[in-house]
Amino acid sequence: TLSDKDYAEFRRLRETAQSETVAFTAEQKQHRRELEHCAQQIVALETVSQENARRLTAVRERVETFGNRQSEIGQQGDEASQQKEELARDLMNTRGLIERHRADLQKKEAALRQVTDEIAGMRSDRDESKTAQKMRHALEDMQGLFNGVRGRLCDLVTIPNKRHRIAVTVALGKHMDSIVTDTDRTAHECVQYLKDQRVGTMNFIPLASVRGKDVTDAHKVLGGTAKPVVDCITYEPWLAPAIKYAVGQAIMVDDLQEGQKVAWDMSTRHKVVTIDGTVLQKNGVMTGGAAAIEARARKFDEKLLESRKEAREKLAQEIRALHVELLRAEESDRELAQQVEAEKQRSQFAKSDLDQWAAKRKQAEGEEKALAKEQSAFAPRLAKLREQRGTLEARLAAVQQKITAVESSIFGTFGQRVNIRDIRDFEKKELDRVRDRASRKTAVATVMTRLQAQIDFERKRDQPVAPEALKKELKRLVDETKQRRADDGKRKKEEHDTEKEHADAKAALDTKNRELKEAEAEQKRAKKQLDAKTEASDDARKKRQQLLTLQEKLRAQRSALYIRCVADDIDLPVVSNADVKRKRMSTQKPNKGGPGKHVEAEEEEGTTETLTDAKGYITVSEVFTSSQMGGRDSTGAKKKTTSDIAKQSKQQLLGIDFTSLSEGLRESVRKGADAYKQQLVLLDHSIEKIHDEMDKLAPNLKAEEKYKGAKGKVKETTESWTEANDDHKKAWMEFAKVKEARYTKFQEAFDTIHLAVSKIYGALTEGTRGQASGTAYIASEEPEEPYLGGTKFSACPPMKQFREMEQLSGGEKTVAALALIFAIHKVCPSPFFVLDEVDAALDKGNVDKVIHYVQSTASSCQFLVISLKEHFYQTAHSLVGVHKVPRLHSSAVKTLDLTQFA
Repeated sequence: TLSDKDYAEFRRLRETAQSETVAFTAEQKQHRRELEHCAQQIVALETVSQENARRLTAVRERVETFGNRQSEIGQQGDEASQQKEELARDLMNTRGLIERHRADLQKKEAALRQVTDEIAGMRSDRDESKTAQKMRHALEDMQGLFNGVRGRLCDLVTIPNKRHRIAVTVALGKHMDSIVTDTDRTAHECVQYLKDQRVGTMNFIPLASVRGKDVTDAHKVLGGTAKPVVDCITYEPWLAPAIKYAVGQAIMVDDLQEGQKVAWDMSTRHKVVTIDGTVLQKNGVMTGGAAAIEARARKFDEKLLESRKEAREKLAQEIRALHVELLRAEESDRELAQQVEAEKQRSQFAKSDLDQWAAKRKQAEGEEKALAKEQSAFAPRLAKLREQRGTLEARLAAVQQKITAVESSIFGTFGQRVNIRDIRDFEKKELDRVRDRASRKTAVATVMTRLQAQIDFERKRDQPVAPEALKKELKRLVDETKQRRADDGKRKKEEHDTEKEHADAKAALDTKNRELKEAEAEQKRAKKQLDAKTEASDDARKKRQQLLTLQEKLRAQRSALYIRCVADDIDLPVVSNADVKRKRMSTQKPNKGGPGKHVEAEEEEGTTETLTDAKGYITVSEVFTSSQMGGRDSTGAKKKTTSDIAKQSKQQLLGIDFTSLSEGLRESVRKGADAYKQQLVLLDHSIEKIHDEMDKLAPNLKAEEKYKGAKGKVKETTESWTEANDDHKKAWMEFAKVKEARYTKFQEAFDTIHLAVSKIYGALTEGTRGQASGTAYIASEEPEEPYLGGTKFSACPPMKQFREMEQLSGGEKTVAALALIFAIHKVCPSPFFVLDEVDAALDKGNVDKVIHYVQSTASSCQFLVISLKEHFYQTAHSLVGVHKVPRLHSSAVKTLDLTQFA
C-alpha cells in the first residue's frame, strides 16, 4: 500500500506516461479494432463454410435419394407396363373366348329349336297313360334282368316311306307291341316276372320257335302297285322270323279297287292292306277306319322320339354349361378390364412421379453445383483473413513493446524506491481494490434504503383504526359464518337423502335380479320339459309311421294273394260292403242321430275295422277295393263269382268272410303267431298228402319223372333268380340308404357351416360406426352329389367389391380363414385351438374383433395363441414365455397367471 505522497507521485508519473504514449496508445487501439474485426470475419466465414458444407452434404444425400426413388419408380412403371400388356393379351383372349361361346350358344340354341320343332311335329306332348308307363318300365326291367329280351317289335323295325306306315301298322296288328325274345325260356321268365309284379299282359315272340309264311316270287309279280308288306319294312336279318310271323304274306296296294281285285278276283286269294288302312281278308271280310290306326302308327316314331328327347336334353345341358362358361368369361372380362385400367393408371402415375422426381433431382444437382462452387471460394478467403490476423497481431505486439519501454523509463526510479517491480500489475490490483470498495458502498446504500422503507411501513401500520369500521367488518364475518353453516346443513341433508335413495334402488335391483334368475331357471326347466315331450312325440310319430307302413305292406300282400287266388280260380268267401254294415249295425247300439246317417257316412269309404263274434273270433276282415273277386257269401248257400260282382260294379268294396274256417284254426289265430304257424304246418302236410294221392293216380311214371325234373329245374332257376333279384334289390336299397344318409349328413354339416361362416364373418368384420359387415358363403360345385366335388369359399370384406380369394390382402384372408375354421368348429367341436401368429397381418381394430370372438367362445374350448402383439396377449388368462439360459445352453419356460390381476 502506497502512502498519500507516493500515490500522488504515482498519479503524476501515470499522467506523464500517458502524455508521452498517447500516439502509441491510439495506434494500439486501432490495431485492436482491426484485429477484432478480422477475427469476427474469420468466425463468420468459418460458420458460413460449415453451414455450406452441411447443406452440400444434405443436397448430395437428396440427389442420391432422388436417384434411387427415380430408379424404383422407373422399375415400377416398367412392371406396370409389362403387367398391362399381359392383362391386355388375357383380355383379348377372354373376349375371343366370349365370342366363341356366344357363337356356340347361338348354334346350340338353333339346334335346340330345331329338335324341339321336330318333337312337336311328332306330337311328343301327348300324355302317356299310367298303364303304358308301367308297361314301359316293366320292359326296361326285363331287359336288365334277362338275357335275350330284344324289345318291342315296333321299336326294332323302321318304315322308310311314311306313306306305308298305316298299312304296315294294320298288317302287324296286335303283334306291333309284342316283345321279341331269343328263346322260349326267356319268354317264360318274362311272363313269370309279369305275374309276380302284377303288371299286366304282354305278347312275346320267341325267335327260336316262331314260324311264319315265306313270301314267294308269285307275291312279288301280282302287277299294279301290289307288293308284299315285308318289302316295305327295314329290319335286321336276325329279326326275319318275327317279321314273317307277324306280317306273313300280306300284300299292300294303293287303293281299294285294286285291293279287291288282288284279294278276291285272282285264282288265289290274298290278304290285302291298302295304304289308307283298309284290310281285305281272304274270307271276304273288309275292315277300315284310320282314326285309331294313325295313333298306333305313331309308335314307330317313339324310338326316334326318344333319341330326339335325349338330343334335346343333351343340348339343354350344353346350353346351360355354355351359359355358365359365358357368365364366368364375362365376369373375368370385367375383372381383366378393371385390372387393365388400374395398371394403365398405375403406369400413368408412375410416369408422372418419374417426371417429378427427375425435376427434383435436376434441381438438387443444380444446388449441389452452386454450393460446391461457393464452398471452393471459402478456402482462399479464410487463408487471406488468417494471414491478415497474423500481421495485425505482430503490429500490436510491436506497439505494446514501445509503450512498455516508455513506461519503464518513466516508472523505473519510482518502482525501485517503492519496491514495485511491475507497474501494470500494481495498476490492475489498485483498480480492483477501487472497484471492490465501490461495490460495497453500493450494497450498504441498498440495505439502508430497504431499512428506511420498513421503518416507514411500521409507522403507518401503528396508526389507530375507527371502531365503526371494525364493527362492520366483524358483523360481516359473523353473517358469512352463519350462512356457511346453514349451507353445510342443507348439503348434509341432501347427501343423506341421496344415500337412502341409492340404498333403496340397490335393494330393488337385487330383488329384480333374483326374480330374473328364477324366471330364467323356470324357462330352462320348461324348455327341457318341452324338448322331452317333443322327443317323445317324435318317437310316437315314428312308431305310428312304422305301424302304418307295416299295415300297408300287409294289405299289399293280401291284395297280391287275392289276385293269385282269382288267377288260379280259387273261390274265396266274400261279403259286400253293405252286408258288412248291416252286420255291424246289428251288433252296435243305434246312434242318437239315427242309423240312416251312420250308413250314409260310411257308404262311400267302407270301414277299416274287422268284425268279431261273441267269442272274440274275427268273422269279417276290413273291406277293400277290388274289381275281380269270386267266392261264396257268408250264408254259404250262394256263391258270388268274379263275373257276378263285375256285373254289379266295376269297382266294389268287399271283405273276406272267415266264418267258414274251422274253430281250431280261428282259435289258433286268436292265441298268437306260434299256434297259427302250427296250423299252417298241419295244412301243408294235408296239401302234401293230397299231392301224394294225386301222384298215385298218374299212370305214366316216365312223364312224372320228366315233370319232376323239369319242375325241379324250374324251381331251381326260379329260386336262383329270386335270390339274385332279392340280393339285387337289397343291395340297391342298402346303397340308396347309404347314399341318402351320406347326402343328409353332408348337407346338414354343409348347411350348418354355411350359416355359421356368414354369421361369424359378419361379426369379425362388423364396423364400429354403423357400417355394414362383410359377407361370406360356401358353395358346392356338385349340387346333386356335393361330396364328390369341391366346395368353394368366398368372402367379401365390407365396403368393397367382390373379388376372388387370391386377390384379397393378407389381413382379409386371415379374417376369412378364421371365420371358416370357427364355422367348422360348430359342426365338429374340438377341445382346443392352436392359433400361431394369426394376428401378424391384422391391424388393431381387427385384432380387437378376433379377441372379442375368442373370449366369447373360450367357455366351450381352450385357445392356445402364439402372438407377438402385446394387445393380444394382455387379454389372456395366462402367459407362457420361452427364454434362453446361456449358462445351461438351453431354454427355459416361464408361466404367469393373469387371472389374479383381473
